[in-house]
Amino acid sequence: MAAQSPASPTYAIVESGSEHSSAIARLTLQAGMGALSDRGVSFVAVEDGASDAAKGEGGEGESAGVLGFVRIVRSAGRDYICPIVVDASAQGGGVGQALMTFAHERFGTLRFVARGEAVPFYESLGCRETSWSDIALDISSDCVDCPDRAGCAPQPMVWD
Repeated sequence: MAAQSPASPTYAIVESGSEHSSAIARLTLQAGMGALSDRGVSFVAVEDGASDAAKGEGGEGESAGVLGFVRIVRSAGRDYICPIVVDASAQGGGVGQALMTFAHERFGTLRFVARGEAVPFYESLGCRETSWSDIALDISSDCVDCPDRAGCAPQPMVWD
């Protein structure tokens, strides 16, 4: 999937590999998250013109050009976004929307927990608020134990 916004570069969304590990770690750190587990499958938005290694066409290498990623985790028979992160320098350029749309088209109904400040963005895509009981315990437990829960104001959501 190629995407473009007038103020941003073009990019492709590809399944992540080991060559994207450092970029995913950098993005989760930038977003204030801890290290991610190995569960699920991740997809990265890679800027056109990035190295072949960053695009997943080469071996190990730098992952410059990774603008964001989405990870899909299957739990209790449902698919969850856990998490989606866009590089701060690429926010507002359509990368998050492209990653969400890609995941929705590929996996169908998606559930996730949004940071409160991001709820309007997700609603603009067609997502809606849902109850905590609609979120698997192994997904929602990340929020229960989070020291920033009050500031984050997490909201369970679903995209049918």
